[in-house]
Amino acid sequence: MAETNLNETPAGNRPKIAIAGCRNAGKSSFINALTGQDIAIVSDVPGTTADPVYKPMEILPLGPVMIIDTAGLDDSGKLGRLRIAKTESVIKTSDFVFHIIAGDRGITAFDKKILKGIVEKNISCAIVINKIDISQKKISIPKEYSKIPVFRVSSLTKSGIEEIKNRLPEVFPQKRERFIIADLIQGGDIVVLVVPIDLSAPKGRLILPQVQTIREILDSDSIH
Repeated sequence: MAETNLNETPAGNRPKIAIAGCRNAGKSSFINALTGQDIAIVSDVPGTTADPVYKPMEILPLGPVMIIDTAGLDDSGKLGRLRIAKTESVIKTSDFVFHIIAGDRGITAFDKKILKGIVEKNISCAIVINKIDISQKKISIPKEYSKIPVFRVSSLTKSGIEEIKNRLPEVFPQKRERFIIADLIQGGDIVVLVVPIDLSAPKGRLILPQVQTIREILDSDSIH
């Protein structure tokens, strides 16, 4: 069995970036352009992305992040409603959302509904007007969303992608400090650690979450 690399950033410590929007807005193409890898399936068939797809990546200058490709929020039918529910759940727990709008369609009623939900939940986001290579349509952003950063890109030609990367530190929320146990204990507390040992556990050493927990206990001046 391959050993876990302690230098790898655990999924729980990576800021979550959700890619949301209507079907065929170019969400998967945008992910591939932003990351420089073909990690999302691209198709002209609406509803290609059925379930959220999580992909740990490193995007400079942010560093390690978790990119989440989601189903279109204008999906239909019984299965479509289930997909929408999963996408909404992803958005609620994300640190940042790129809302993708198809440049050849403009802002739809669904787009406005999505943006309203993101703003009401106080989630940091940016609007990405995609497909500018096939449409130069002027798209006006409603006044209530005028403070949201807007980028015009072509995921196909990569136009505008570099600007997004350069401005990520400016538009991305401040990194939240995440703890395993440090926010539950204080100096002098006695902490009992129960370490499960099974056949799949690395022999003779602790796994990364256990090491992180011990580190937090020591930094809090607690006893274990």
